[in-house]
This record gives sequence, structure tokens and C-alpha cells, in this order.
Amino acid sequence: MRKTVPTDGITFGRKSIDKRALHKREYDRYVNERQMQTTEEKVDTSKALDASLVDTESSGTESKKQDISSRSGNDAHADDADTRPIYDEEPNG
Repeated sequence: MRKTVPTDGITFGRKSIDKRALHKREYDRYVNERQMQTTEEKVDTSKALDASLVDTESSGTESKKQDISSRSGNDAHADDADTRPIYDEEPNG
């Protein structure tokens, strides 16, 4: 006959408690990581919104510069002064 040791039940109970504690730690870690990801996504979204505002402002500035240069009239032809005429034939000379 074998003797049963009363600690077997205690050991089984302890293993069960340890197993539940392990699962709880894993679950808590998962929830914490998920919350961190959500927080990071919110931060990235706010950065994207700020960047779009900056782009809007800079494109507004660029359009003002274009308007100014188009109003100046002859400035658009200032580059033409440096161009040389193209001849189909070489000049006699």
C-alpha cells in the first residue's frame, strides 16, 4: 500500500494559484502594451495634424510669392535678356 502525502493537495493548489497569477501577469502586460500603443497612436495623429497645418501655412506663403511675381509685369521676361538668338545658318562674318 502506498501512503498518500497530504501535501499533494497543497502542492496542486499552489500550482493552480501560480498558474492563475501567471495568466493575470500576462493579461496585465497585454493590456498595458495595448494602452501604450493607443497613446502613441494619439500622439502620432496630433503630430500629423500639426504638420498639415504647417504645410497649409507654407503653401499659402508660396502662393503669395507667386502672386507678387506675376503682378510685377516685366520681371517674368527678365531672364530673356540673357538668351542668344538661334540661327539656322552660321552668320557670315
